[in-house]
Amino acid sequence: MTISAGAEPEMAANTVQARDGYAASTPLRLIPIVMRMAILLALFATDNLTIAWLGATYLVTVLHRGSMSVAGLQAAERFEISASALASFTVVQLTVYAVMQVPVGVLLDRYGSKRLLIAASVLLFGAQSAFSLVDSYPAALAARAVLGVGDALVFISVLRVVMSWFPALRQPVMSQATGMLGGVGAIVSTVPITLAPGWRWTFRMMAGTSFIHAACLTFSAPSTTAATSESR
Repeated sequence: MTISAGAEPEMAANTVQARDGYAASTPLRLIPIVMRMAILLALFATDNLTIAWLGATYLVTVLHRGSMSVAGLQAAERFEISASALASFTVVQLTVYAVMQVPVGVLLDRYGSKRLLIAASVLLFGAQSAFSLVDSYPAALAARAVLGVGDALVFISVLRVVMSWFPALRQPVMSQATGMLGGVGAIVSTVPITLAPGWRWTFRMMAGTSFIHAACLTFSAPSTTAATSESR
């Protein structure tokens, strides 16, 4: 079978259109997945408010964590860097995440999960806001380092909430369900770059999710210390 020269541009245009259409429909494809996870969480939850902000916290965090995997090409163009320099964003973020684990454990014992999760949301908001504005590579690396600090505060705090609010038999299920919601956050990270008009608005949208989430945690998240004795 032969393809005429005039048909090749048309086939290429159709391929790009199909790819863009699939990317635009990705949020719609997530709806049944999120509904199934919500049902699973509701079946095992002893407190609906707790599980709502618990799952949302980790989902938003993984959304930020995966932002560079989505915006990598745009970052390379914006900062005029090579592929190895681009990989440094992830290396810096994960290094800070690993180094912060012990200090986070100390802070968690002293201040509790709610305060650390609020602090994490504030740090993620500041990091993504700064990342949307900076034009230099070193400043962008600093913003990703701050994001690594905020990321490090979250998962261990979420596990503490699970241990505080849920009976021992339900804790493994709730931990796994929270991890599944984090996987949804990695997919949802494609939404801002699909919908936002440009680099700055992409990361402003991501920063906005943490700003809203910090406010929700401040006014609606229950204290974990009161429930510790009840779950034993």
